Amino acid sequence: MDKCNILGADDEPERRRMLEEVIRANDNYRLLGIVNDGEHVLSQTALSKPDLILTDYLMEPIDGLTALLTLRRIGITTPDIILTGTMEMLQENLNTLEIGFEKKETDFEIGPNVRSYIELPKRGIYAIGKPYKMTGLFEFIDKIRHKHR
Repeated sequence: MDKCNILGADDEPERRRMLEEVIRANDNYRLLGIVNDGEHVLSQTALSKPDLILTDYLMEPIDGLTALLTLRRIGITTPDIILTGTMEMLQENLNTLEIGFEKKETDFEIGPNVRSYIELPKRGIYAIGKPYKMTGLFEFIDKIRHKHR
């Protein structure tokens, strides 16, 4: 498998630093950049053409979900992962927006005691609870990339 070019997004400086360290430490992934809001996800995606976007959910002025849905509307369909500490809020928002989603389980831990994730069928958007140790994040990314080949 070729190196996966990743664009990251998080509004918290410490989370951006952690994400950068984790991605740069893995030879199978290349970090194209880390931005701090959904507006920059949109502009940097157009510039850098990532293979995958890892984004926080709650950011201002544009949240991660809105940024990814905007990318879908303009035809960008990279598989993307929302990292969120507020999974229930995300589910409520998806229900309010009448966006269908499915709760699924992995056969491995994405993070400590984290096996479940949300998939937005036919959109290539996934959401997982923020795995602070990110032990299985790359395994999850590989699973998603394989599915979208």
